[in-house]
Amino acid sequence: MSRRASSAIFCTILLVIVVAVYAPAGQFQFIRLDDSEMLVENPLLHPATASSLAQFWFGPREQLYTPLTYSLWWCVEWLSHDAAGAGIFHVVKIVLHAAAAALVFSILLRCIPGAPGLAAFGGAIVFALHPMQVESVAWIAETNNVLAGVFSLAAIRVWLAFADGSGVRRWVWYWLASALFLLALFSKPTAVVVPLIAAILDVGIIRRPTGRVILSLIPWLGLAVMFGFIARQVQPAIGAPLARRPLIALDALGFYVRHIFWPSHLTVDDARTVRRIGLSRQWIVNAIIPVAIAILLWRTWRRHREPAVAAAIALAAVLPVLGLIPFSQQAISTVADRYVYLMMLGPALLVAWVLQRIAAPAAAIITVLLVGLLVWLTSNQLQTWRNTSTLAAHTLAIDSGSVLGNDMAALQLDHAGQAQQAIPFFNKALARDPDFPGLHYDLGNALARLGKFNQAIGEYELAIDQGGAQVWRAMNNLGLAYVKIGRTDLAVEQFKRILLMDPQNESARRNLEILSAGVPSR
Repeated sequence: MSRRASSAIFCTILLVIVVAVYAPAGQFQFIRLDDSEMLVENPLLHPATASSLAQFWFGPREQLYTPLTYSLWWCVEWLSHDAAGAGIFHVVKIVLHAAAAALVFSILLRCIPGAPGLAAFGGAIVFALHPMQVESVAWIAETNNVLAGVFSLAAIRVWLAFADGSGVRRWVWYWLASALFLLALFSKPTAVVVPLIAAILDVGIIRRPTGRVILSLIPWLGLAVMFGFIARQVQPAIGAPLARRPLIALDALGFYVRHIFWPSHLTVDDARTVRRIGLSRQWIVNAIIPVAIAILLWRTWRRHREPAVAAAIALAAVLPVLGLIPFSQQAISTVADRYVYLMMLGPALLVAWVLQRIAAPAAAIITVLLVGLLVWLTSNQLQTWRNTSTLAAHTLAIDSGSVLGNDMAALQLDHAGQAQQAIPFFNKALARDPDFPGLHYDLGNALARLGKFNQAIGEYELAIDQGGAQVWRAMNNLGLAYVKIGRTDLAVEQFKRILLMDPQNESARRNLEILSAGVPSR
């Protein structure tokens, strides 16, 4: 059998396994954790109009400029005539993830000289079915992560064709790779790491001179700087003091290494805030791990380049979220499973390299065992994302004081008409972290539903003082609460204030028009 035919068979098997494992997600629901704000309750998606599509490209949403992701959601809503349930969005995510797995398979075939399809298959399976990837694939709000991953991997694969090519056709590959990189940036700004990953593979695997590689990547670096600047402008910089950032970064790297090799107790709320890390000694163990690995790789560099290349790719992929550069999500946690989506290309390369170096029968047995283990782990982890209740229960089983777990449990009860029962969960979350983004907003909504508008006003004011992604909704709901206590003048003032700062805010505009017409506000 030819190498091409063998590769096609392995790639087909890979896609079948990935789709089969993740297929149950097609029946999953939206999660009351970002899904609601970004998609379900987004007025620019309901209805999906041409003017709302344009707005995604002319400004940030939820403190990120990700217009291509919102455009994808817009297309789904438009094609379904604004009647799309969660299922279709999950199906889209599964297809995207399968495409990413196929791209990783292709990259590994090119990067491991003489590697059989089995080695590339084993590495791609690690990327596709590692349980840490479940958060990115099963959470609809993380469509931007997977979409950016697909375009990033496509750009990297085409870049390798450019680096290894010759003649006019080579430059066709170059401009195609550049276009794919731009699409990745429009999907999520963390794609700024793609030029670095491409350079690592180019120098480490293709072995082109470093100077030529850097020269070729100058346009990409320009795009990365531009989108990085945009990201810093639209997202508040919240992080540790400068002197502590290297320790935070080492702690995060150690955390990821531990969970990649031992993926237990995976949760959406890792709760590794800057403050909690400082109070714990766990960071010492986590920091030792990457340092020890770096020393080992340095000592073996001359004999084995691939492990060092794999480690460099993994490091490059998470650079924007290690904490060296402040970002808003650090207020919630310095680490998250979703941050490793592109990072898993590194472990995939390492596994493919190991399988390529051992005898074929042993490699086949190891691969079968690896597939079985990953299918079992990922299938179990996937079920925790079935709905908000299952995710909250899983999160609270790992950490009963989890802020996100208690918030989700409270939101689910509130949505089910049990606002009074939700209040203790909100209070438990606030007891751990009174400054947690969104908590005061969610509690304000529950109090408003109970008719406790004066208390709700206090919570909305705290939410507004915090700033963050929910500030516009908190300001709007504060205006509605003013209406309920008979302070229409304050409500009008509030809606005008929103429109002064955000002229495109449809909710505030609609409520102001209703009040101006003398009709009771909704």
